[in-house]
Amino acid sequence: MQAVSTEQGGTNQVAKMSVSIGKLTCAALALGLLAIGIAQAGSREQAKRMHDRIAGVPPSAAVLDQMAAEITAGRNLAAANIAMQSSAFYTVTLKNFVAPWTNREQSVFVPLNDYTATVIGMVRDDERVSRPRRGP
Repeated sequence: MQAVSTEQGGTNQVAKMSVSIGKLTCAALALGLLAIGIAQAGSREQAKRMHDRIAGVPPSAAVLDQMAAEITAGRNLAAANIAMQSSAFYTVTLKNFVAPWTNREQSVFVPLNDYTATVIGMVRDDERVSRPRRGP
């Protein structure tokens, strides 16, 4: 949470985050972005484009086949979940998604920091943002 000072009266307002950042939310966002561009493509092309955009790297042949089978069966979220199993999803896509939140310049070109690592871990573990954090 971040305290925001207003110009009128100098009072503080606390922004509440009640939205869970979870894997399904990220997958739904990725699928929404992909829907327009891949409507006419075959299942292998759709799977490759989906994996490239979600994980930031091309899929292996085995992963591509698995994702194409899910897309052919109409299970696009299952295909997106396969792409999110790639370690590159966390180290590239999610890191670059969260990094601008951690600096004033809103740049993705910052070293990994505690905040980014915490959010990546919360997404990986499917934790709610509003859930209180506990120490070790």
